[in-house]
Amino acid sequence: MSTLVKPRIPDIIAKKKLEKFNLLPIEFNATTGLVEHPDSYSDPYLTQYLASLNTFHELFLKSGFDVPPAHPFQDPMRDERVKTACNLGIKAFKESNFNDAIVLYTKALEIARDRPEWENTTVVQEQLQELYKNRAQAYIWIGSWPEALADIEANIDFKKKNNSQAHVWKAGILERMGRLDEAMDALFYASENGASQSADGDCSRLRDAVMKLIEERNIKDAT
Repeated sequence: MSTLVKPRIPDIIAKKKLEKFNLLPIEFNATTGLVEHPDSYSDPYLTQYLASLNTFHELFLKSGFDVPPAHPFQDPMRDERVKTACNLGIKAFKESNFNDAIVLYTKALEIARDRPEWENTTVVQEQLQELYKNRAQAYIWIGSWPEALADIEANIDFKKKNNSQAHVWKAGILERMGRLDEAMDALFYASENGASQSADGDCSRLRDAVMKLIEERNIKDAT
């Protein structure tokens, strides 16, 4: 039975403090499947190292390990399933079927989160960010404040800046939960990062309402 032998690293590679950088003329031979250097380059240590490396690679391929190949693209079928579930959720939300919308958004989230690790994480994050925001909105409409807060915070985790509407929603949820100081912090963050024109009005109205509630609370605590 063959055993894996740790290859000896040439001094030129193992040396910790290099005074200069040497670009070694090595390349992968697609025909033979070996890493090689040209015959004109004479370095016995490098030759020995590459021989050990190629032996290790050959033994690894024969070991039977199930190593999945890298995928250069997203699974189009998975993307379609996420899109379909999301669109059905949006349709249910527009028809005021908020519980159905939550179920559909949850299904879309499960499909999106179940991607293989080698797929493009940027695409996954964009999908999750939008889905968490959609589901948070549905939770808001049925008054499930803890669930709505968890989802909008998940949305913000994916995109903290240029996401003022999410911060305004978070403030509104916190206000409904009686967490007024935290609501003011969320509104301050939205203002500091430039609330969008669509969210600016809601931000101002909510700020006035929260400030009034804080004043009433302080008066009550003082008496």
